[in-house]
Amino acid sequence: EMDGLMLAKELHKIKPEMQLVLLTSGTLPADQDAQQFAGRLLKPYRQSQLFNILARILYTSNGAAQNVIAPKKIVTKNQTILVADDNLVNIKVAVSMLSKLGYESVSVMDGQQAADSVAASLQAGGKRFAAVLMDANMPVLDGYGSARLIISTHGRAAPPIIALTASVMEEDRQRCLDAGMIGFLPKPLRIDELATGLAKYARVDEIATNFIANSIDSMPDMLEIEPQMASKNELEISLIDWSRLDQFKEFDDEALSMTREVIGLFTQDAPLRRDDIKASLATTDPALLSLRAHALKGAASNVGAMALSDACAVLEHACKTNGWPSDASQQIAQIDALTDATLDALKAWQPKA
Repeated sequence: EMDGLMLAKELHKIKPEMQLVLLTSGTLPADQDAQQFAGRLLKPYRQSQLFNILARILYTSNGAAQNVIAPKKIVTKNQTILVADDNLVNIKVAVSMLSKLGYESVSVMDGQQAADSVAASLQAGGKRFAAVLMDANMPVLDGYGSARLIISTHGRAAPPIIALTASVMEEDRQRCLDAGMIGFLPKPLRIDELATGLAKYARVDEIATNFIANSIDSMPDMLEIEPQMASKNELEISLIDWSRLDQFKEFDDEALSMTREVIGLFTQDAPLRRDDIKASLATTDPALLSLRAHALKGAASNVGAMALSDACAVLEHACKTNGWPSDASQQIAQIDALTDATLDALKAWQPKA
C-alpha cells in the first residue's frame, strides 16, 4: 500500500531532518526523488557496507569525525547495466566489477526476468539500461530467447545486449548474433575486458541507437578471446589458478570481503551442481547433461578452478557434438573427484600478505 519512496516522503513531512537510507536491489528513483535519501545500499549488502554508510551519515551530519570513512573515489558513469545470469557466483563477480567501474547494476536470474526488467525500464520516466550482460543458458527463458524477445518488442529502443559466454563453439556464438546480441565477453569475466566492452557498446545517451546493424563488423576482435579446453595431463597439473582470485583485489576492499563471499557462494553451490550432473546418469539425456555441465563450468572458472571447469567443458562439448558420451560415467566420476579436491583447496585459501 506504500512503497519505500512514499514512506520517505511521509516521514519527511513529520521530521524534515530525518536521515533515511534506501535499500534497493538496483532500481533507483528519479533524481528529485533520490534526494529523499541520505544514502543507498545495494542488496545484498555486507556488514562493513552498513557500518560505513551509517558512520558517514551520522558522523558527518554534525560535522564530527569526517575522516572516519575514507573510501576510494569511484567515478560514477550514470549508467545502469542489467546483469542476467542464473548463477549467484557469476552475478556477484559481475556486479562487484561494475561497481568498481562506476556503473549501477540490476541483476536477474532468468531470461524472462531480463525481458521484463528491460520493458519496465523503458516505461515513461524509467531509467534505461545502458547495456545488458546476457548469459546464454538460463531457466524459464534462455539468453537467446530473451534477446529476441527484447529486440522484437522494443526495436531500436532496446539496450545493447552483450553475450557472456565461455563457449568455444562457433555455432553457439553465431546463435548469439542471430538472436541480436552485438558482442561477446568471455567467461570468466576480467575487469579490463568488461571495461573495454562496455566502453565500446554501452549506450551513453537516452536516444536509442541501432547498435545491432552497426556493430556486426566489429565482432572479430571480441571473438578472438576463446577459452581453451585443457588436455588430460594439464587437468592433473593445474587444479586452481590462484591468479584469478588475485585479480579480485582490483575491485575488492582491504579485507577481501567480496573474494571471501564469492568463495563461500561457490562452496555452497558447487556440490549441488555436481549432484545434478551425477543425477543425469539416470536420464541418458545429452542435452540435460550438457546444460548441467555448462552451469558448473562457469561458476568454477570464476573462482579459478580451471581443472574442474575444463573437465566440465570436455563433457559439455562431447554431449553437444556426439550425443550421450560412451564414457559419461568416467567423465562424471572425474568431475565428482575434482569438485571435492577443489572445495578442499578453496577452504584452505589464504590471501597473500
